[in-house]
Amino acid sequence: MTHRLTLVAPALCVACATAPPGEPARPLEPAPQASSAQLSGTPRQRFVEGQAVDLARTSIAAVDVSSVNGTRSPANPYHGILNAFDDGEHRIGEIPYSHWTPEGGAEWVDVRFDEPATVLSIRVEAGAPFSAHASFAGGGEARWDSTPRAPDAPQPSEPASAFPLPAFEGMLAGRASDHDVVLDPPAADVRALRLSFPDVQQVAEIRVMGFAREGIEYSPGAPRVVWTRRNSELAAKDAFDAWWIERMKGAAARVEEGAGSTTVTYHVDGVDMFRAIVSKVDGSVATCDLVTDPARAGSR
Repeated sequence: MTHRLTLVAPALCVACATAPPGEPARPLEPAPQASSAQLSGTPRQRFVEGQAVDLARTSIAAVDVSSVNGTRSPANPYHGILNAFDDGEHRIGEIPYSHWTPEGGAEWVDVRFDEPATVLSIRVEAGAPFSAHASFAGGGEARWDSTPRAPDAPQPSEPASAFPLPAFEGMLAGRASDHDVVLDPPAADVRALRLSFPDVQQVAEIRVMGFAREGIEYSPGAPRVVWTRRNSELAAKDAFDAWWIERMKGAAARVEEGAGSTTVTYHVDGVDMFRAIVSKVDGSVATCDLVTDPARAGSR
């Protein structure tokens, strides 16, 4: 059987994407149990075979991600992966925060399904040209590149298959911010989908159109986050950073001049928290955490 990809947006040229450097070739597992981020009170619906819905925006979906703005939680409200599944509507106050912002470079997004699904098409919206390699655990692969190339330009080497599965091999290119990739034939019995980006800075929206087995119930809404140990640690770090910023809002500095150095001590509510001693000779800075080393709070 011939597998091919059909481009919905007008094609500019033909190219294929290289695999992300250093991307581990490990199989994806079905989504583990995770806390729900679904909208409360949303009525339950049932899948109908052949009737496409955005699978990534249903209660059977959970997402994981390589990074968020350095070392932030996947659920970070400013830059997190859920912002790529919000239809552009997420705001904090009056400011829109509706993009997944990774650390940058080679990145990936996993979309996992509690029930085997049939994937009909994938849509990625980004503000700049990007390459993507989609791997389906249980249903093949697809690759595309949104960067226009001259017809006679050398093509990148073919990436190695991430899974020992029949591959949907195709190449396409289109506008940098509007990509619909239709799988022909569809990818069936998919339990997990990985979108790999060799180099991406920001993604606005990701849509995975398809359906699960007829009769399976679901609720529309945001996907869950897969709370692995790593993701839980990142969420805890986000919480600690927020606590620390709030704790230090009232910090004041006490400056003391010496013959060879200047000492600056930061304190909150009269409690010394941090001290820095700046040399007047070479500008070197010696620091002391007075919270973990209170014995030095009175030393100079």
